[in-house]
Amino acid sequence: MCTHSTNMNIQFLLEESDNNDDTMIDPSFYDTLLQEFDSKNQIVENDDIFSTMKHYDLNFTLKQLLLICEYYGLLKEIKINKLKKQDIIEQLILFENNSDHLDIVTTRKKLWRYLTELKKDKMMQRFIIW
Repeated sequence: MCTHSTNMNIQFLLEESDNNDDTMIDPSFYDTLLQEFDSKNQIVENDDIFSTMKHYDLNFTLKQLLLICEYYGLLKEIKINKLKKQDIIEQLILFENNSDHLDIVTTRKKLWRYLTELKKDKMMQRFIIW
C-alpha cells in the first residue's frame, strides 16, 4: 500500500514493505520536494517583482523614477536609450534585484523615506527642494 499526501509545505510518502529490511526513503522523493520548493520560491519572487513594478508605476512620477536612476548612476544610459516609463521601471527592478547592489538600494530607500517624512512635516517641507 502506498500513501502520498501534501499539506501546506510538508509532503511525505509512506510505503509498506513486505520484507523486514530497514525502509529507505526513495531519493527521487527529495528531488521532487526540492523542485516544488524551487518553483514556489520562483512564484514568490515573480509576485514580488510584479508588485514592485505596479508600485513604481502607480506611485512614482517619471521625474521621481529618473531621480532614482540618477542616484543609482543609471540616468545616462536611460537618456541615451530614450526609455519610456515602463522600460525605466524594468531597469530599476533589474538593478535593485541584483545582490551586488544591496547596499546602495537599501541606502536609497532609507533616504527616500526620510525625504517623504520631511515633506509631510509643515515646518520641514520648506527646506526640501523637490
